[in-house]
Amino acid sequence: MAEIAAGAVVAEQVVSTTIEGGAVAGYAIAKQTMPLKVTFTRIAVSDLIRRHSHTVSVVNGKAYIFGGITDDGSLAGNEFHQLALPPKDKNEQIDYHCIPALPATEGCPVPASRAGHSAAVAGKDILIYGGRDKSGDSVEDGSALWSFNTDALKWTKIATQGPRDCQFYHGSVIRGNSLLLYGGFSRPAGTHDLRALPSLSSVDITTGVWEAHEDQTLSQTGTPAGLAFAQDKVFTVGIDTKFQAPVHFYNLRDATSGARWDTIPAPSNPLVPGPDTSRDGAGVLPISTGYGRNFLLYLFGQKRSEDGQTAELPPKSKDFFSDAWTFQLPSENVSLAVVKDTARDKLGMDSGEGSWAEAEVKLHSEEFSHEGKVHPGPRSFFAASNVDDKTVILWGGINPKQEVEGDGWIIKLE
Repeated sequence: MAEIAAGAVVAEQVVSTTIEGGAVAGYAIAKQTMPLKVTFTRIAVSDLIRRHSHTVSVVNGKAYIFGGITDDGSLAGNEFHQLALPPKDKNEQIDYHCIPALPATEGCPVPASRAGHSAAVAGKDILIYGGRDKSGDSVEDGSALWSFNTDALKWTKIATQGPRDCQFYHGSVIRGNSLLLYGGFSRPAGTHDLRALPSLSSVDITTGVWEAHEDQTLSQTGTPAGLAFAQDKVFTVGIDTKFQAPVHFYNLRDATSGARWDTIPAPSNPLVPGPDTSRDGAGVLPISTGYGRNFLLYLFGQKRSEDGQTAELPPKSKDFFSDAWTFQLPSENVSLAVVKDTARDKLGMDSGEGSWAEAEVKLHSEEFSHEGKVHPGPRSFFAASNVDDKTVILWGGINPKQEVEGDGWIIKLE
């Protein structure tokens, strides 16, 4: 028994193996993958960009903020606000530009003001889809996409063969030439017919051809419907279990062979940690810490009403969240992460796959030397986007006082 125990300790401390000829030495087995540490850094404050239900996109080190609802309840304009993400020297001013909406071809249209739309980055282009107008109806775009080129700083309208009434408060991600859309609502102009859309569809951004994927009703998702892309799958977080938020996924590799929505089951043990299962206005983003280790980041938001009914968008709430959670996705097949997970499984140790953990807030050392916010605080209906695999930018949102925020934060996980 002593020899077995000693061997287990050694195995927990280090493993040496080979993957396709690459040596993997000194890979720690005993160290758990979660919780991750999260650092919040405030990068800018602007009364001009106070808004919620907007989008932020990152292209070549610059953040582009578009649309949304301002602090007086009106729609923001159709200009882009461009911020150069801060260099390592924090004393240097952030470069800012306001970019008016101009068409790539003279005389052609540009997108109208909107909120609750989605944005996805395809190379140097930002693709805007859907949204609601000042009356709360679907904007009068039909199924059109709007492409903003970040080199030319001009717009192009892409006609597509999609539905007459576009979605809002939905989620979108890009995969190759396909823009995938999930969830949200539509409301034809001049009606009170608010329709929930619990389905996944995609549009080819080069041909305009739409495809409806399996229309399987999953558990309810929050508003907006968060959608994240990782490992050739799309993920969304449900809100229907008593103990933990279930994670649903759609495997795009199987899209031509009977693909369907599936669910990573949530533990039934109420003592297992997990985020509050019922929230709106939260963010869902993919995160990778390297070596084939992937997570979903689920942060902030507001408490969903008990009946789940949406009388107005965005819905009102008195209870807000300031927490950040990560959900560990299955490790990639040929990676250091799968080596570690396999070793932990053989030792009877939990790999962490398919579980939630609350991220631990890590303070900057320099933040002890001056006054200032070190955390965004509770908020919902903010905009967030990946800067890189481990970094997210967050802008704006609504706070518990129903005030509209106008600050930006860099969120880094490790």
